[in-house]
Amino acid sequence: MFNDEVSDVQAKAHNEDMTQPQQLIANASGVELDFANCCHPIYGDPIVGHLSRHGLVVHRHKCFSLDDIRKDNPYQVIQLRWRSDNAVKQGETDEHDIKNSGKIRFPAYLKLSIALSDEQISKVIYHLRQLHMGVETVDVRNSDTIIHIIVRSRNHLAQGIRELRSLLGFP
Repeated sequence: MFNDEVSDVQAKAHNEDMTQPQQLIANASGVELDFANCCHPIYGDPIVGHLSRHGLVVHRHKCFSLDDIRKDNPYQVIQLRWRSDNAVKQGETDEHDIKNSGKIRFPAYLKLSIALSDEQISKVIYHLRQLHMGVETVDVRNSDTIIHIIVRSRNHLAQGIRELRSLLGFP
């Protein structure tokens, strides 16, 4: 009876939207999974997993914090892959669903080597939001502007960077 209950719960979780980290990684059901705070992997990055006391921690494949672990305990680092784009996008039917769903998002920082004016900041925020990126903060320091954004994937981040380059006249 207990196995049937577990199977029912797993089936229900599998049919729900992609709201848990486990649902972004292929073949990771039933595993405690978290994203590393050292390298902040984004959907689409090449990734590996580190088996720790707290479960499987997802890192970018070239994360420096794994160097010692790879030397001392190589069996604790395993290759991982993301689920396909189709599996992750399943259930997202329109812009309203995409913006308001509980889908996992990834933080990123954009550092611009110019100090933006208030008008330029407004334009940047407008264009990023048109691309369905969340803008958390904008910080202008001396001759730099740092923008904290939330993206869906590596491709989503690249799209935002291309948009800002053309908007601000960068090559």
